[in-house]
Amino acid sequence: MLKPFLVAACFALPLTALAQDKMSAQQSKMATCNKEAAGKNLKGD
Repeated sequence: MLKPFLVAACFALPLTALAQDKMSAQQSKMATCNKEAAGKNLKGD
C-alpha cells in the first residue's frame, strides 16, 4: 500500500523541481529591469 505512493512521489518530485527553475514572463522582465537600473545607478525611494 505504501510502495505505490513512494514510487509516485519519486517520479513527481523531480518534475516539480524542474517547473520551479523556469522564471515566469514577469520575473524575467523584472530581472532585466533590475540589471538595467543597476547599470544606470538608479535606486528606489
